[in-house]
Amino acid sequence: MYILLNLLLAVFLKQATTESIPSLQTGKSLSVTQESEWSYFQLILNSPSKVYIRVSLKILQKPDTSEPVLSIGHDLPSFSSGGLSVNADMIDYDGWFTQCGYHSLIFQSSSISSSSVTYIGISNYNYEKGQISYKISIEEDDYILCPQDCNSRGVCVSLNVCECQNGYIGVGCESQATEITQNNLYSLNAPCQGVNYAYINRQKVSDDALKFYFGWTKYSGRLFWDYKGRGVAELPSPRNYFYQVLLPDYNYSLKVDLDVKMMSNMIYMALYNDLNCTSENFNLYVKLSGSSLEENDILVYVLPTLGVLLFIIVVILGVMYYKHRRHRKRSIGLSLTKINEKFPLVQYSEVSSKTSDKNCAICLDEFLENSLVRKLYCNHIFHDHCIKRWLKMSKICYICKQDCAGSPEELLDVTQEKEIYARPNTVRTYRDEAAQPVEILSPDA
Repeated sequence: MYILLNLLLAVFLKQATTESIPSLQTGKSLSVTQESEWSYFQLILNSPSKVYIRVSLKILQKPDTSEPVLSIGHDLPSFSSGGLSVNADMIDYDGWFTQCGYHSLIFQSSSISSSSVTYIGISNYNYEKGQISYKISIEEDDYILCPQDCNSRGVCVSLNVCECQNGYIGVGCESQATEITQNNLYSLNAPCQGVNYAYINRQKVSDDALKFYFGWTKYSGRLFWDYKGRGVAELPSPRNYFYQVLLPDYNYSLKVDLDVKMMSNMIYMALYNDLNCTSENFNLYVKLSGSSLEENDILVYVLPTLGVLLFIIVVILGVMYYKHRRHRKRSIGLSLTKINEKFPLVQYSEVSSKTSDKNCAICLDEFLENSLVRKLYCNHIFHDHCIKRWLKMSKICYICKQDCAGSPEELLDVTQEKEIYARPNTVRTYRDEAAQPVEILSPDA
C-alpha cells in the first residue's frame, strides 16, 4: 500500500511539473535567463514538419567556470546520480567539452513521435556560481543541416557534418587552427587563460610512426590531442582528450612518440595556457619529424624577433643622438674672445643717441650714462655682464633672436630681405641667381 501511494505521488508530481513547462515551436526563438539547475521546454513541431530539425543554443552571458548542457528526451532530462552524466535521448557534449559558447542538436523530425511529448533540457551544473543567459532557437529544413551552417568556413556534406576549409576545425568550423605538416617547425602562441588549436591531416603524413618534438621558453601550459571520431566531442580539451602533456616551467624540449596508424584522417591538438598564468603568452615550438627539434630550429623564430627589436633600438638611439646634436649645436654660445671682437665694450653715453633702449632687457635695470654696455649687430643694447653670460650660452640676440655668430653684412642682408617681403604692394623679382632684387611698386602704391 505504501509503495503504491509513492508511485501515485510521483506520477502526480511529474504531471504537475510537465503541465507548467512552456512550449517552444519550430521557427521560433526565445531569450532566457536561467538561475536554476535546469530549464525545460516542450518541443512542438509544425504540421506537416520538414525533414530536419536543429535546436541551437547561443550563450549570451555566463560565469567563467560554467557551461550549460543541451539535451532532448521523451522524459525530462536529468543528471545521473553522483556525476555530470545526463539522462536523455540526445545530448550535446561537444559544446560543453569545448566551451565554445554554442550548442546544437540536429536530428530528423521522424525520430520525434507525434503521440508523445518531447522535452528540451538546459542544465547549468554550477548554477550556484551565477546565472546564465542564452538564446534558444528551433529551425527546420528539408535540406541537411549543420551546426551554425559551418560558419561560412566549410561545406555541410551530411547531417551534422561540416567539411572545413584549411585552417579551421570543429563541428561548425568555429575554431581557427594551424596545420602541422611533416618536417616543418611551427610556433604556437596561447594567451593567458586562452587556447590555440593545431591539426595534422593524416593523409599528408608519409610515415606511420612519427615523433612530436616540443620546445618552449618559460611558463607552464597543457597540451591535449585527440583524433577525429574517437571521443564524444570533436576537439580536445581538459574534459576530453586522448593524450595529455604537461609543459612545466622553464623546460626546454620534449619528445612524444606518435603512432599515427591507429588514428583517423585528422589529429587535433589544443594548447591551453591556464596554469598559474597572469598576462603572459605561452610560446610552444612544434616539429613533427623523425629527427629531433634542434636548437637551430628555435633560432629560426628567435633571431628574426631579436633582429626586429635590435633595429627598433638602433632607430630610437639614432633619433635621440640627432636631437642631442641639434640641441647642443644650438645651445653652444660664443667665446669671450669672439664677444670682444664682435661687440666691443662702450659706455652707454656713447650710444644712447643711436638707440631707443633705456633698460637692459635681461636684468630690466635702467641704463646709466656711465654704464658699460655692448651693442649687438641688431642695434640692441645690454649690460656688459648680462650679455656676456647670455652669449656664452646662445648665439642669438636675447630680444629679436637674430644670429650673432655671423658678420654684420650677413645680418644686414637678412634684415633687408625680411623688410622687402614685409612691405605691402611690393613684388620681388630676379633676373638670375646673381642679380639683385628689383622692387616694382604697384600703381596704387
